[in-house]
Amino acid sequence: MSLPLGGLTFIILSYLVVVGSSNAVNLTDGLDGLAIVPVMIAAGVFALIAYLAGNSVFSGYLQINYVPGSGELAVFCGSVIGSGLGFLWYNAPPAKVFMGDTGSLALGGALGAVSIITNFAAGMSKNKLSHQETLENAGMAEKNILNLIKKFILNFTCNFY
Repeated sequence: MSLPLGGLTFIILSYLVVVGSSNAVNLTDGLDGLAIVPVMIAAGVFALIAYLAGNSVFSGYLQINYVPGSGELAVFCGSVIGSGLGFLWYNAPPAKVFMGDTGSLALGGALGAVSIITNFAAGMSKNKLSHQETLENAGMAEKNILNLIKKFILNFTCNFY
């Protein structure tokens, strides 16, 4: 059973999720800077969730809501993972980089924001299309994009001759 969320309830719950996740990462960080590995693992899982929810084929196969555009969060989560690997490289003894409160609070807030977008966007999408309709829409969009690319290439190559 799901409860309908009004505007004020959504804002309050979103605020609690972001503040709670940012403080959780900040408390995990401590002085040793070991919060980056759990953040990278969580970002990897959120990247997978965002990619699956943003792909019409996988979302239809797994029976989850298709949320157009949520696949872009996978890129953001990938950048969090990449920056975490860079941080680990320069945090090896002797450490040259210190994350501090600013970094840990920002990473926790980013994870909280991604969790809100993936969970609430998937549960609150009002355009509940069937899987076949979703695939047809995606196919039409793909054809339109391919036509635009062909026109661009033709115009680009014709300008040189």
